[in-house]
Amino acid sequence: MTEKEFVETYQLEEGYLVFEPWDDFKYGIVGVTEDRNHVVYGYQAMVESLGRAYEKYYYEKNKNEVYDADRFTQFLDEAVEWIDYNTLRSLPYYDANRRPIIMMETDLEI
Repeated sequence: MTEKEFVETYQLEEGYLVFEPWDDFKYGIVGVTEDRNHVVYGYQAMVESLGRAYEKYYYEKNKNEVYDADRFTQFLDEAVEWIDYNTLRSLPYYDANRRPIIMMETDLEI
């Protein structure tokens, strides 16, 4: 889905904010808020989305490299590091009325 299709599907208000690059983070989106002002991301979905993007870029750059499924763990680790350091720490600098929301999943049973 393109960003334009996403905006049309969810009827987002003008001025919404998403994480860039769109293609690297789009699969991390789990919804939008009821007021249509905030795009909602799932933390784990963001990690997997960015990890897949890293994997894609790696194998495009290294065309002769044999696919190694174990390498994906490395891409996920790099994605966690990037998101934790660059993305989560940037949230306070976004406009509070439009900034993306990241849901942090837990394994707690209640």
